Amino acid sequence: MQDYLWLEKYTVLDKSNEKIIKELGIQPWFHPYFDVAKNRIQKLVNRYGTHQDAADTFLDFLEEEYEYIENED
Repeated sequence: MQDYLWLEKYTVLDKSNEKIIKELGIQPWFHPYFDVAKNRIQKLVNRYGTHQDAADTFLDFLEEEYEYIENED
């Protein structure tokens, strides 16, 4: 668990998409969904506080956005 403590303090909103891609190793097919995932993070931060701005939450949202669009067809 100690290995993942950095996720709790990871700041998505203050980083460029390029930096997030590099740090989290995000695959290219997810790149078009960054802005929507970041908007969802911002809404959580506005409502519940900055502890919501973490990599694990961002990755969950990114995957949800990808699956939503891909399954829409």
